[in-house]
Amino acid sequence: MIRSIVALCLILGAGQAIADSREVEARRLFETATLALQTGRVAEARDLLRRSLALYPNAPTAFNLAVALRGTGETLESIELFDAILSGRHGPLGAEQAAEAARLRAETAREVAHVDVHASGAERIAIRVDGRPAASLPDGGRADIPVDAGAHELRASAPGRVPARHHVRIDRGARAAWNLNLALAAPDAAGAALQARNGGRSSPWLWVGLGGLLAGAVLAAAFVLASGGEAEPVRDPIFGVVEALTAGP
Repeated sequence: MIRSIVALCLILGAGQAIADSREVEARRLFETATLALQTGRVAEARDLLRRSLALYPNAPTAFNLAVALRGTGETLESIELFDAILSGRHGPLGAEQAAEAARLRAETAREVAHVDVHASGAERIAIRVDGRPAASLPDGGRADIPVDAGAHELRASAPGRVPARHHVRIDRGARAAWNLNLALAAPDAAGAALQARNGGRSSPWLWVGLGGLLAGAVLAAAFVLASGGEAEPVRDPIFGVVEALTAGP
């Protein structure tokens, strides 16, 4: 019993030491990041605060990271973090802290840029921004897509249509528009010619070939069952050697 208690105390002590070391490192990163923010090195502060928050989640670090993200123009992520702070995810807030976070969140939201997309030419059109899905629109549909300020690549695609691409550079709080109409994709020349020769039907040769293989496999199985005793493995042209079945002793 005594040994068990001592072992438990050692485990708890080691866990506390690890937790304490993480908190010490998080505080060091936080203080270095604060100095970077004060001297205008916003991107450096952002990276340090990310590391600090991962080690030791708390409201002050999250708040400073949200401010740094706003400074680097990453307004959408900044807003997400302000929302997490206000929901208490990173710890409780006092009334003044909550009011300050809400005020900065509102200011950051006004700095978000927007792209108004109007798409037509297909029953359902997928819109992607910088490679990430942003909207799925019906023919003639519209979407107001929030983006960070800066350069972005927009793509639109739909089955049987030529994909469209659009580049935009937009300032903080500004709006841009993209009106697109997807064109029908040209049919594959070789596939169209083959379909025309078959009278608009798919080629039967593939099915005939597979039918022949299946028929051969059935005949081989029937022969093995009828002959009895040991049989040579069937050599199938697709699957290779297949174990033969026997009809018993």
